[in-house]
Amino acid sequence: MAEPCGPVRAGPGTGSRYLSASDRLLVGILKARWKIHNPPLAALLGTSQALITDAVREASRILDALAHSIPRGAITVTTADQLAAIAGHTPAPDEPARSSK
Repeated sequence: MAEPCGPVRAGPGTGSRYLSASDRLLVGILKARWKIHNPPLAALLGTSQALITDAVREASRILDALAHSIPRGAITVTTADQLAAIAGHTPAPDEPARSSK
């Protein structure tokens, strides 16, 4: 089955990573669930914020067509560091590092 809008690609100088259908759906889900801002998502996927916006729109249309909604989470992610902290890679900038005792 062909992708509805084909692979998404950034223009020159705006990131060059293609976003697969899975990537676009993941972006939409992360945006809905954790209210993640576009800059950390763009950094995570190595693409432009414009492609993130397009991916969110596409994922929203797909989820709406499937009559599926994503429950909102209690957190908001505004930076790539916060996203990394949630993924367990580094402490958030406003959190002290945990000592390993």
